[in-house]
Order: sequence, then structure tokens, then C-alpha cells
Amino acid sequence: MSAGSVGAVAAPAGARPPAAGDDLPREVVAFAEALAQETGRHAVDILLGLGVLPADPAYDRMAADLGIAALDAATVALLGEIAPAFRGAAAVEAWLASRRGERGRVLVAASPRADQLGGLADLLAALPELAADLRLIAPARAGRLLAWDVGEIPERALHRAAGASAAGGSAVHRLAADPRVGEAAVCRLIARRHGVRFARLGPGWRLDVPAAIAPAVAARLRIIAATAPDGSPVIVVAPAVGRLGTALAELARHGVPRARLVVATARDLRAAVRARIARPTLEAAVARLGEIDPALSARAAPAMPLRVGLALAIPSLAAATAAWPSLVLGVALVGTTAGFIAIGLLRIYALLCIALPVRRAPPDLGALPLPRYSVLVALRDEAAMIPGLVAALERLRYPRDRLDIKIVLEVDDLATRAAAEEHCRAPHFEVLVVPHGRPATKPRALAYALAFCEGDIVAVFDAEDRPHPDQLLRAAEAFATGPADLGCVQARLEIDRIRNPLQAQFAIEYAALFEGLLPYLARLRLPMPLGGTSNHFRRAALDTVGSWDPWNVTEDADLGIRLARLGWTSGMIESVTFEEAPARFRTWRRQRQRWIKGWMITWLVHMRRPHRLWADLGPAGFLAVQAQVGAVVLSALAHPAGVALIVLHVSGTVPLEIGSSFAGDLVVAGAGLNILFGYGASLWLASRTLAIRGRFALAAHVPLMPLYWLLVSAAAWLALLQLIARPHHWAKTPHVPHDAPRDDPHDGLPPALRPTWTQRLGARLRRLWTG
Repeated sequence: MSAGSVGAVAAPAGARPPAAGDDLPREVVAFAEALAQETGRHAVDILLGLGVLPADPAYDRMAADLGIAALDAATVALLGEIAPAFRGAAAVEAWLASRRGERGRVLVAASPRADQLGGLADLLAALPELAADLRLIAPARAGRLLAWDVGEIPERALHRAAGASAAGGSAVHRLAADPRVGEAAVCRLIARRHGVRFARLGPGWRLDVPAAIAPAVAARLRIIAATAPDGSPVIVVAPAVGRLGTALAELARHGVPRARLVVATARDLRAAVRARIARPTLEAAVARLGEIDPALSARAAPAMPLRVGLALAIPSLAAATAAWPSLVLGVALVGTTAGFIAIGLLRIYALLCIALPVRRAPPDLGALPLPRYSVLVALRDEAAMIPGLVAALERLRYPRDRLDIKIVLEVDDLATRAAAEEHCRAPHFEVLVVPHGRPATKPRALAYALAFCEGDIVAVFDAEDRPHPDQLLRAAEAFATGPADLGCVQARLEIDRIRNPLQAQFAIEYAALFEGLLPYLARLRLPMPLGGTSNHFRRAALDTVGSWDPWNVTEDADLGIRLARLGWTSGMIESVTFEEAPARFRTWRRQRQRWIKGWMITWLVHMRRPHRLWADLGPAGFLAVQAQVGAVVLSALAHPAGVALIVLHVSGTVPLEIGSSFAGDLVVAGAGLNILFGYGASLWLASRTLAIRGRFALAAHVPLMPLYWLLVSAAAWLALLQLIARPHHWAKTPHVPHDAPRDDPHDGLPPALRPTWTQRLGARLRRLWTG
């Protein structure tokens, strides 16, 4: 085989990779070799010039022959966008400066012809240290010797970002999202490429930000006048990292002096601007709903006269029950029969409308009009949850340059803030710190964060959530194809990793709610009490209804009803978020106590003016609110009365004489209806929804649901006490990482430091009172 043949590019020994022309027809290879004999050129160069041989595979093969690496077209394009470039003799000088430690790492690119490989091999033999930094690239992308200063960015990260960009999104953004690189490193490199200074905006920088600037405007600031720590006036430029090079080039075209420009990360600029307007923004967020419609705000709910009345009524009821148990329990049971029947009928209707889930193909990224998407996660004391949460959010399939994830923290939560700053380095993540203020609730944090969101769609997740990777795409698809009044879509929540009967009951409860009740309400366009997570909202809908009520501790149910009252509908999407239920009764009780207290507040708020609620929702919507909120609370409070009556009758303590009086028959009829509609419909719905998802392992726990409802009733009565004492107190639900051991938190302490039984009892009593 001649020196000018295609096969001459092969490695000299060993199991060589395929020759550069192995995939070409023999006639083409023979023609190129014949032409090489006549012209003196190498056959590979001829095939490359004719465009017959792909450049990247050919140069990969040449680089392998020399024992070095090659750069593909995508990586060269990325370097051309972010890295300072040097050509000819300047490339050699830059590389020598890098070897002397005067600048960051410099990659040198050569584009030899195939017949020049021998000379390049001799150069590498004479200068072996060059092999670590010399790369081959196709001639069309080099021209002559070329070098890039890549700073401290690993070459592997460049290849990874360039390769991933082929699947969609900006390669620059993907590089900045790499935890080994970070946004600051990429911005610093781009600034050097354009001859502009880079700086981190810390103490000493003064930004020219009007105090009255709107948060929505502040969130979109990308260029601003400022005063540097040395007192010099500068212009801070901080667009999204993928558009930084374009912005600097545009400023240069308009004659802006480079000496006046300072590049900063978009995150630093947003944080600096936010610090100027944080307090007024928080005050406006807390007061917003009250300004839109004070009657829809829970700030004054429950009213003080009602709280005093309840405080007097509860001991009076207890005394009356002790004196006349059968009378009080019977009246309570008959009086709440309508609530039980409403709950039962709603579940029966939901049963009749249950449809089998339809498997759908994953949404196509290229076929959807993908809007800007904001994701809010409000956390408190969740430092241990941050790594798993970030990993779950990173699995979401959505273009990173259109994703805006905000981790919302309280100002005094230093441990979670440190963990978030460590793990949320990608440019599509941002850590928001909520200033001190009242009420200290999750909806207050969400309302504050919403003011700085840039997305047209806003999603809410919790610390323990693991959403399906396609969930954002499913929601975007639902909004793009759904009606114009679709304001919110709810993903299905599912409990996994069940370890005890309490968690099994929680999972059954979620299955009935998210597989049965909520799809039924969505199908009929009725008010839908939302789940507290995996909600996806149109930003316009949130702005119209005043977003979350900071004073309501069950903000999701309230917001779902308020959306319906103001003309928006809610729907379900076929996507799941996995959660882990509380494993300990104390944790479960605190969470359920807060939920029921919030449902009480929600019912009181929306029933302040029943005629308005009727006018806003119509008869069906009005009754749906009563069944889903009022009747659920009432049945939880009254359930022990029915159980007590049955126990008293069976034990012979207070026997019910059937047929002896109308009142006694009424009590028996009420108990029968409650069992038929309350127990029967709920057990049936739970069994059906579990079967739909194939969760047959939970079927054995369905008969135990009435016992679980007694626990719910206990939480309901504690919630009523809290409604009187601390209506707006947020009882935090602690979480543990999914792979953490479930041990006693005091096991690791020396005996002298472990709390005594009296200290534990005192702590339990305090938690019982405060929630």
C-alpha cells in the first residue's frame, strides 16, 4: 500500500481502529489513491477536500496514530464562544506562558494534512510535554496554529457540555451547570476573551438601583450602573451566561469602552439587587391578597369572638358528654349525618368516573412551545435533604436555559443555606433568602419568591419530592393544548418506600385522593383543593388571584378554591411525584393537625359571605366546597361520636332501644347511613384506586382504614385547639433523606447528655400545645 493510500493513516501496531476510509466504497478509495499517485497529495487529504470523508472521524484516527486527542466540531465551537483565542506565533507564546504558570491551561490545536503527520510526530518526540496540550482539529476550523486559554475548566467538562448540547440547549449553559466548573468560571473566561474585567459583587459595590423598582423588573436586570469598591463608576453586565458573549460584542459595537465594563454572574447581580428591595417586596407580598380582596384573606380568621366562643364551647361539650353521653353523642351523630352522606356520595360519583390510566409517549422537546419555567421549593431546617432534592430536580427534562429553580430559605436557617449554596451552583439554580417577618409560613416564603420569578409557568415542589423527569414537559403540554382558563395542573402524588402500617394508610389515602377524587373534580371543572406540591400554575393566574395566602397554613386547598372563584380551572396531568410519608406518629400528627387547622381556616374564609361563594362557583361548586372542606372537617370531629355510640351499645353501657322511640330510631338510622356512605364508599374507592395502579400489596391495609380515621379525628380535635390558640402557627414537618437510617436521634449522645424522661415528657407536652 502506498504512502498516500487511505490505509496509511492506520496505527503502526496492535489492534488498530478501522482505517479512515473503511466505510467508503472501494471504487471511491481506489480513485483517491490513484489521484494521490498523480498529484503527490495524500489520499485522505483528497477525500477530505472532496467532502467524501467526514472530518471528525478522520482526525480522531490521525490523533490516535500520534498518541494524542482530537477536538470535535461541537467542542471547537464551544471554545470559540467562551475562550480567549491565539493564532500563529501568539498561540506558541500563550502555551509557553501557560507552562511557566503565567496563565491558565492552554490547548493548542493543529490541523495537519495527512502527509504532514510524520513531521508532527517528530515535533512531539522532540517536545514530549506538548502532547498533553496538543489537539488535532479539521482544517476548515483552524486555518493555522490555534490555541485557547481554558483557564481552570477541565477539558472533560468541555467535551461533556459540547456533546450534551446536541440533545438541546446551550453548550455554554451546560458547561456553567457542571458542578466542577460553575457559572463564575465560565463568565470569567468569557470576560477575558473580550478583554473585560470580571468581579464578584460583594461588600463595597454600590448599585444604582431605585428603591421603588418593581421586583419583576429587578429580576430581569442584566446591565446596571454601579460604583466599584475603589470608587470608580462602572457598568455591570450580567446576562444569562449563554448570552454573555453576544452582549459584550453588542456593547463593543455601540462603542462602550471596555475599561468601564465589569462582568458579573447573573446570580450575583440578582442577589445584589434583591438585597436592596427585599423588605418592601416582602411587605407587599404579605399584604397583596388583603389589598385585592380582604374577604379572601385568612389574616383575621378566625375572628376573636369565634375563638372565644370555641374556647368556652369545648369544655361545655365535654361536660355535657360526661353527664348525658347517649344524648350528646346521638345529637352529634345525627347532626353530622349530612356531612358523612356528602362525603360518601362524592366518593361514589368519583368511583363511577374512574378511568384506567393511558400510557402516553414522552413529550417531544422540539415539538412543544416551551415557555420559561420557574420552580419554587420552600425549605426550612432541611440541610440534609438538599443533595437528594437537587439530584431529583436535575433529572427534570427541560432546557436549562429556560429553567429557573429557586430554593427559598428563611434568613435564620444558616445550615440549609450553606448546604444549598454548596449544591446549587448551576446557573438555573438560585438561593433566595426571605427576610425576617410574620407569619413564618411556607406560603409567605412562596409569595415572596414569586415576585422574583421569571417564568410564565410556576411549579411548587417540597423537600422530599422526586418528580418524574417529564413532569414539566407534561405540564407545559397541558397548558399549551388546554383551554385558556386552565390556571393550574396537579401532578399525582404517590407514597413509596412504605415501612409501617401508618405509612401504608397514608399511601391508601393519597391513592384515593389523586386517582379518584381530584380527577373527578377536574373532569367536572369543580373547585379542586390542590395538593401541597407538584402544582403547576400559569403565572397570570397566580397574579390574578393574589398568589398564596401567607396567613393560611393549608395554602394549597385555599388557592385551589380561590382560582375557581375568580374564573380559573384546575386539571390533572398524567405524571407522578414520589414522596415518603411520615414514619413516626408524632410527625404524622403534627402534619395532619396543621392540615386540618388549615381546612378549618379555609372553610371559614370562603364562608364569610356564603352568597358570594354561591354566586362565584354556582350550586355545584358551592356544594363541592362544602363536601371537600367543611364535611371532611366535620366528619373528622364527629367520627369518634359514632364509634363511641357503637362501643357503648355493644358493651351494654348505654344500649340503644331500636323501635322504642323516633329519636332512637333516628340515631340508629344516622349511624347506619354513616357506615354505609362514609365507610363503604371510602373503602371501595380506596380499593379501586389501588387496583388501578397495581398496588395490591396495600390491599391488606384497607380494612384498617376506620382505625386510621380515629387517629385523624384525634388530630382534628387538636387542630381545633390550635385554631383557638395559634391559628397561623406553621408546624414544620421534618424530613429525613430517603437512604438515612431511622434511628433514635439521641442514640449517638453520651448517657450524661441524653434527655431524662421528665424532659422528654415536657417536650412532648410543649409540642402538643404548639403543634
